[in-house]
Amino acid sequence: MNIFKQKIKESLPDYIIDWYQMRQVKQEFDAYRYGHDDNLLKAFDKHKVLFIHIPKTAGISVRDSLFQTHGFSKHVKAQTYKYYLGKTTFNSYFKFAFVRNPWARTLSAYNFLKKGGINEVDKNWSDAVLSQYDSFEDFVMNGLHTEEVINWTHFIPQYKWLCDHKNRNLMDFTGRLESIEADYEYIRERTGIGLPLKHKNKGKTIESYRNFYTETMQNKVVEL
Repeated sequence: MNIFKQKIKESLPDYIIDWYQMRQVKQEFDAYRYGHDDNLLKAFDKHKVLFIHIPKTAGISVRDSLFQTHGFSKHVKAQTYKYYLGKTTFNSYFKFAFVRNPWARTLSAYNFLKKGGINEVDKNWSDAVLSQYDSFEDFVMNGLHTEEVINWTHFIPQYKWLCDHKNRNLMDFTGRLESIEADYEYIRERTGIGLPLKHKNKGKTIESYRNFYTETMQNKVVEL
């Protein structure tokens, strides 16, 4: 996509962008959903449960423990699933997600991408964008609100994954990473599926995220 087309796309309302993205991925989604191999989309249909995987919120651990399948690891907004599945099917599923303290999540995503992320796409984006900033503080103060950052998967505000275009929460239950053990067990009880939570892809423990923020930086994340 050339720069002109990209600028036009970024200027469109979110609901049009999400609908357009759904149309682009429909064939791929259908191949997973109706294919022969076990994968997450087939598990959603089987159990009538829909998991919205927000980046950097222990989603791999939740996905593998609850659904016991590894296929289809995309991050997809609730609104996109609603377009894809149709309103009736979407509403009939138990829908849940996990969210995370936004200051901790921002720091975690920054460190994750600075180290190259999980694939070549992450690495290329990090090399092109994060390399422009001298430090985490420089990134928060001067980069976090830019279009190229705020529209990147790992920095999209969490509410945009879970809400419709009138900011109405589409989830039946929203757990918190900070209370993941108890919240995950509630989901297991509610759905009747899954194994006890097994942590996977867990990042290295770092000192308190609070040590990385000045008051001005904190407020910058609040605005977003």
